[in-house]
Amino acid sequence: LMKSIIKAPLLILFFMLILIGCNSTISDKNNNEIREIAYNWLDDASKLEITNSDTASIEKVVFESNHFVATKIDSIDIRNIKTYRVNFNTSNGDLLGNIVVYLDEDTLNVLGIDFRE
Repeated sequence: LMKSIIKAPLLILFFMLILIGCNSTISDKNNNEIREIAYNWLDDASKLEITNSDTASIEKVVFESNHFVATKIDSIDIRNIKTYRVNFNTSNGDLLGNIVVYLDEDTLNVLGIDFRE
């Protein structure tokens, strides 16, 4: 009886650790997919400027006030939309700023890019 009382919590702990480990792998895979989608949306000239395509930072962002981004043909306001912001460092970062791409958090569709100086 004492052995089974000790074994049960150990088994639960073991499975919890496995699930936590799997979750971070899925998250890393998701981050790579988000970076790839953002990078592939950019034109060739922008891609040439990027210095960290594999390690660009990603964060979840919701703007509570107007935030306009450039699309391929126009600009849109992404206020109140759950987004992923992918921040690519660039060789012209000091002059023009980084290239920042926004994806819809639910669909992973690219919404647009921050305007640069």
